[in-house]
Amino acid sequence: MKKPYLKYLAGLLLFGSNGVIASYIHLSSYEIVLLRSVLGIALLLGLFLITGHRFTAFRQKKDLLFLALSGIAMAAAAGINAQGLLCAGLSAVAYAVMVLSNKMAKEITGTENATIQLFCTAVVVCADSA
Repeated sequence: MKKPYLKYLAGLLLFGSNGVIASYIHLSSYEIVLLRSVLGIALLLGLFLITGHRFTAFRQKKDLLFLALSGIAMAAAAGINAQGLLCAGLSAVAYAVMVLSNKMAKEITGTENATIQLFCTAVVVCADSA
């Protein structure tokens, strides 16, 4: 098999097993999403700063808005205030919004992009669980 295919397969296995692993965590879904978001922010922000990058996001207001929308969609995909089939439908729509918003943010890329998305996700989860 080709190396990219193996990477893709490993990614599917890793992220596909997320739900199974999360079912053994004795926290509410809000707390799990918040914890994952905060850990992701810390890791990405640390990597971003260690590699010597600088934030340029505040210069591209339009792209920043799209990334915020993407982060909000990511929080919605986690099933905030949704049940059963509604949750599945919301998740599909939120994923589409997240992908499209991410594609529209052309100037902010890489770890800066992911850090902003995760920050917005954590903010939305905190606001919704309050």
